[in-house]
Amino acid sequence: MSTVMSSDGKKARAERELDELAEVSTTPQLNTPEQTDSSKETEATKFEGIKLSAPNAIPVIKRGEQSATRSAVQLLRIGEMHRLQGRPREASDAFKRGLTIARAIGDRATVADLLIELADNCRAQSKDEEAEAHFTEARAISRSIGGHRSQGNALFGLGNLQLGRAKYIEAGSSFSEAVAIHKSIGNDLGRANALFGLGDVQGARSKYIEAESSYAEALAICKTIGDDLGRGNALGGLGHVQRARSKYIEAGSSFAESLAIYKSIGNDYGRVNSSLGLSEVRLHQARYAEAKALVDDAAPIAERLQYGWGIHQSKVLLQDILEGERSGIGQSTTPPTDFTTRSGQHPTCPASALPLTVGPFR
Repeated sequence: MSTVMSSDGKKARAERELDELAEVSTTPQLNTPEQTDSSKETEATKFEGIKLSAPNAIPVIKRGEQSATRSAVQLLRIGEMHRLQGRPREASDAFKRGLTIARAIGDRATVADLLIELADNCRAQSKDEEAEAHFTEARAISRSIGGHRSQGNALFGLGNLQLGRAKYIEAGSSFSEAVAIHKSIGNDLGRANALFGLGDVQGARSKYIEAESSYAEALAICKTIGDDLGRGNALGGLGHVQRARSKYIEAGSSFAESLAIYKSIGNDYGRVNSSLGLSEVRLHQARYAEAKALVDDAAPIAERLQYGWGIHQSKVLLQDILEGERSGIGQSTTPPTDFTTRSGQHPTCPASALPLTVGPFR
């Protein structure tokens, strides 16, 4: 049975949190080893304006709402850096401490931001029920205070959870609302991310024409804002829907362009997916040598990443290529591509390696 903490009790708890922070002369050592492929792309988009190095020391904390707000935001950033470096427990602790402070002083905007980060961290650990609860609360708070960007981010998070559970109608509604919100405030990156999610839902429901339109709109936005990763993602999505519509020439062009982009920016998950997508197209075109070369390129990368879907798909495609060479028929025995597998996101792809709030595959 939950209890409601009195306003004096909340303030006392916040005071204790502030005292604990003040006693810490330095932040936890946040080493910055050589970046993984996924962290490179996440950092390039989500952390615009945030340096990925912890401050040498937490600022001296003085009593007062303004300094408490700064402390809550500082904990949010420390939590983000912990999560980027694969320390979900420490990230969760930082987010929860920040929430205690932000709730105590009534800073609802910061509460919403921290809830979204905590939800993302839960999602990375496959704690979907907790993530959903945090996203839902963040959405409600953001709506009540007119925090459109946070509301759009919370809807995007909910959409991804719903998509992962094959709740396509709910996911489509969440992504569509997120698209509208981000468009209304001129947040092009948020709008593109939500369009990616919407395209995934439409593809999963075999609404290929609508999916192609969503990916094409996202591609146009990413070209305008100079987002190379977004371009690769959108082209990968287009390749999948074009292949599903038997538009093999267009699909081959989309996959080839996305593959070139992923190679140039060092996104190995995207490289595996685009290589295998292009291989499947080449198989249908009876271009077996090219199809096999693409699998040979993707398979060792998937093994190194321990990317389950990529490993499995490589083996299936290789078998189909060998059978095609023997029979002379360019046919794949693999089922139509699952539209949640494009551009680096798939249920078997390590969740900790995936971007979260900023995009479906960032």
